[in-house]
Amino acid sequence: MMVKIKWLLWVVICQVYWLAVSASGQGCMAVRGSGHCPGLMHADLKPTALASTASVWQVSLGYRWFKSDRHFVGDNERHLPRYRVVENRSSFYDIGLHRTLSDRLSVALTVPFVYSQRRASYEHDNVHRYATHASGLADVRITGYVWLFDPRSRPRGNIRIGAGPKFPTGDYDVQDTFHSPTGRVRRAVDQSIQPGDGGYGFTVEALGVLQLTPSFSGYMQGFYLFNPEEENGVRTDIVTDNPYFRTMSITDQYMARAGIAFKRPPDGGLAAELGLRLEGIPHEDVLGGNEGFRRPGYTVSVEPGINLTYGACEISFSLPVAI
Repeated sequence: MMVKIKWLLWVVICQVYWLAVSASGQGCMAVRGSGHCPGLMHADLKPTALASTASVWQVSLGYRWFKSDRHFVGDNERHLPRYRVVENRSSFYDIGLHRTLSDRLSVALTVPFVYSQRRASYEHDNVHRYATHASGLADVRITGYVWLFDPRSRPRGNIRIGAGPKFPTGDYDVQDTFHSPTGRVRRAVDQSIQPGDGGYGFTVEALGVLQLTPSFSGYMQGFYLFNPEEENGVRTDIVTDNPYFRTMSITDQYMARAGIAFKRPPDGGLAAELGLRLEGIPHEDVLGGNEGFRRPGYTVSVEPGINLTYGACEISFSLPVAI
């Protein structure tokens, strides 16, 4: 049977993000990568536009730049001397392939890559800020999606849910050189810049869209990564008698977004969004135990964005600013 490929859709999602981190220099991010779901065209959030016909392929490229250099204890920010500041800089690249199977069913493959740099003094000689690096393939995901209602009978609102496995394809024991007081040593880089987490898991997603007026639509999106496994066996090299600090934990992660999208009718190519974004790492996993070292926390951001659609192509840019 020959499969007709109706369109080849390139979606470029560019996200720039500053994330507040913990006093220990956490620098972690909830959903590693751009946080973009293949096949979701933000420029037109009406369900009739989101639901494609059968035999459609969509190709997407997502990019997210991330900087972390703020330190918190609870809700209180600590202003540290420059030599004690821990700074993470990461670039995340998500390659997505999305196949529409019918008006309501689809499946997506997400292949993420990452390059990260971490500068700190406490991990080295406690005087000079040296850099460690990690890069490569991260953890691949496969997700199946279904619209709960027939888009033709619900032209103004719909809900799409998705679920699928996450594979430990990313390296979770990347090694680099550290400058200790007694000389150079080679060991695993910090958990926050490891490309993978080392465990099998699965994700669940939900997307809700509602056309409020001919120009305004509302959207809600949620993502949760379940990681039932507990530890990946990589030592943290944190000097302590606490057994939970000895090896890295394989943690759950989550993300949620909600907001309003504006687009001039009937089919203008330029649209704007404004919403809130929440992401974090819980202190306990929903499934499995909680052994190993983790840095739980969350961040809330205001997320404005713009979208440009031209033919079968879409370019989307958003700037989440942590509040």
